[in-house]
Amino acid sequence: MGYTYNYLVLGLGSTTGSFGVEGASEHSFSFRTGEDAIALGRHLRDCSKEQLKQKI
Repeated sequence: MGYTYNYLVLGLGSTTGSFGVEGASEHSFSFRTGEDAIALGRHLRDCSKEQLKQKI
């Protein structure tokens, strides 16, 4: 299963939450600390590596 998208949105602010958007909690990252941002970076790298494996 994969997703195609044209834009990656990073929303910065002091309130984290899904605000009732269906699927937002399951398919998004909230980050408030440096460690949270690092975890997001790792996830994006892992996704990129997995995508490259599938193309080979």
